[in-house]
Amino acid sequence: MTLSDFLLARINEDETVARVAIRTTAAEWVDCGSRLLGKSGEPNVFEVGFAEVTSGRYEAALAHIARHDPAHVLAECEAKRRIVEFHGPTAEPDPLCSACNVAYPCETPVLLALPYASHRHYREGWRQ
Repeated sequence: MTLSDFLLARINEDETVARVAIRTTAAEWVDCGSRLLGKSGEPNVFEVGFAEVTSGRYEAALAHIARHDPAHVLAECEAKRRIVEFHGPTAEPDPLCSACNVAYPCETPVLLALPYASHRHYREGWRQ
C-alpha cells in the first residue's frame, strides 16, 4: 500500500461518514449558541441526549460539530483527494512525486497523512 492508497482510503472513509450524516440529519448545520440546528431550524439529531445543552455545558462541542458539518467535510475530502492525486507516485521501481519530481512520497502527502497517524495502517516510515 502506497501512502497515496492509504490517504485515499482515509478520505473515502471520511466522505462516507459525511454522506451518511447528510442522509440522517439536516444537510446544513448552523451553530445557534447552545443549540445545533439544521437548515430548517429544527433541532439536529446531535442534540438528543444533551439534557444540559442550554446550560452551556456542551456549547463548545456543538460549535465544533457545526463548523465541521457534512458539506464542509465533503469539500475537504474533494480538495484532499485532488492534492493526493496531484502528488501521486510515478511508475515503479523508483517512484517520483508526479508533481514535485522528487522521491515519492514528497512532503505534501506526508503532511496530509499526519492526522491519520493513529490509524492501524499508518506506517511510521511515512513520517519524515
